[in-house]
Amino acid sequence: MHAGSRDQSETAAGEPLRLTRPHVVILALIILLLTVDGVDMQILSVTVSSIAADWDLPISAFSAAMAMGHLGAAIGATFGGLLADRIGRRITILGGVVWFGLFTLAMLLARTPEQIAIVRLIAGLGLGSCLPTAITLVAETMPLRARPLGIALCILANPLGIATAGLFSATMMPAYGWQSMYIVFGCIPFAVALIAFFALPESPYYLSRIPAKREAAERLRIRLNLPEEPARPIRGAQPKSTLKTLPGTQKMSMLAIVGAFFCTYLALTLVLSWLPSLLTRGGFSIAIAGSALSVFSLVGACSTVLTGALMTWFGTGRIGLAFFVGVICAVIAVTLALPTSADQIAGLAGYIRFFAIIAVAGFMFNGTMTALFAHASAIFPPSVRGTALGFATMAGRTGAIIGSFIGAQVMLMFGTTIFFGMMTGMVSLGFALFLLSGAGACLRVQSPAVSNA
Repeated sequence: MHAGSRDQSETAAGEPLRLTRPHVVILALIILLLTVDGVDMQILSVTVSSIAADWDLPISAFSAAMAMGHLGAAIGATFGGLLADRIGRRITILGGVVWFGLFTLAMLLARTPEQIAIVRLIAGLGLGSCLPTAITLVAETMPLRARPLGIALCILANPLGIATAGLFSATMMPAYGWQSMYIVFGCIPFAVALIAFFALPESPYYLSRIPAKREAAERLRIRLNLPEEPARPIRGAQPKSTLKTLPGTQKMSMLAIVGAFFCTYLALTLVLSWLPSLLTRGGFSIAIAGSALSVFSLVGACSTVLTGALMTWFGTGRIGLAFFVGVICAVIAVTLALPTSADQIAGLAGYIRFFAIIAVAGFMFNGTMTALFAHASAIFPPSVRGTALGFATMAGRTGAIIGSFIGAQVMLMFGTTIFFGMMTGMVSLGFALFLLSGAGACLRVQSPAVSNA
């Protein structure tokens, strides 16, 4: 594997973990921004039933509107990554936050499901651009060893936003109507963006590629206690994304990591979108089916933080490989041992086994996703890091969209065996692609001393 695609976290595993006040401020602001992003991404889901009742329409009339938000986010992830490498990480994040705040407010002007679909598609462009760009900025402002944990906390911010949307909808909508959600969470992004405008710095590695700002970049790099990274000088005032200049091995790494994102997100969506339906079809109560999804998500949140901590000690490649093996075993366990019919569970011990299998699957899936993001941010140079993460996130969202559409058809036409078999195949293919992306190189790194040689 080309040296440029080696996971930097492998060589940082022996370094002390040094976080200063600027690091904490940056990480807190990014988490806040991504939490707001998560709220606005979920806002239609928690308000659609009230909108449908208010407009005297069936919820099915809003299916296209629900899908358009995800489509816009997939497109936004790609262009957000490209913009981050071209005009800067900071301005891309701030622009994305203001963009989705504006079009969240624009939802108040919509009068038909078709208009909502258009607004959500446009809002999704801003929503999708934030995550890959934010992870890029965190990767370039945190000390090497702290990067995986910082990225893990960024990933955790999105489900935190989803939970926040549910909490606020339960308290605000009965008292003030569904419109209050769009007013409040359309205005909050502007306030957060204003704070970030004054407090969030640009990546020193991005600035170092601009000749006029190279001295300021060096001062910022020293202030943030960051290692030197190769920055290719450019002519003119603004750097450009340079995917074409990557060595052939790094281009292969990018294709592999994009494929790994697609496969893993597709498999994860099969679980999140169709597990409750699968269980209720098998005779489980709605409460049990909902509890299974909650256990999956809550254990997954804990796994995200733990995975980030583990990667600070052992590197993203090693931990990513371990979690991929774990998720393959978990999917096989779900296929062979998870009761899909209420008749298959006998007493308390049966339910303990049932929820234990769900918990293990949630732990492994979410740990794998965290490792994927951390690994992708570590193996590419700063000049194309935003672009690479943007394409990877786009591929993941595309996999999620496809998974949400094909899951029901596969389950109805071919049964649960093929359904779980497809899930196993997707995570196995994701594992193979993860190896090809450069993660396998970590197995040849014997120690930090050897890596640094």
